[in-house]
Amino acid sequence: MDTARRKAYVILDGTLLPIDRIAADRPYYSGKKKHHGMNVQVLADPAGRLSWASDALPGATHDLTAARASRPSAGPGGGRTGTYRRAGTPASRLR
Repeated sequence: MDTARRKAYVILDGTLLPIDRIAADRPYYSGKKKHHGMNVQVLADPAGRLSWASDALPGATHDLTAARASRPSAGPGGGRTGTYRRAGTPASRLR
């Protein structure tokens, strides 16, 4: 079981859910998508099954900021604490 936990991973992705324009529209307008919306972060397993979804944040919130603010408490296997490896950086190279 420990081997399965070490090799397991989840996929974090943010999406903009479109909404109608509201009076206080500035925080909800996404300059990237060019429309109003709410930013939601989701965790899914490799098969695409939803594991977790964040609360909705204003659409102007950057995905990285939204992921940090939502703080998914614990993914499968208790989650991971510490540093995260990002693709395309020197720390992510296989050794």
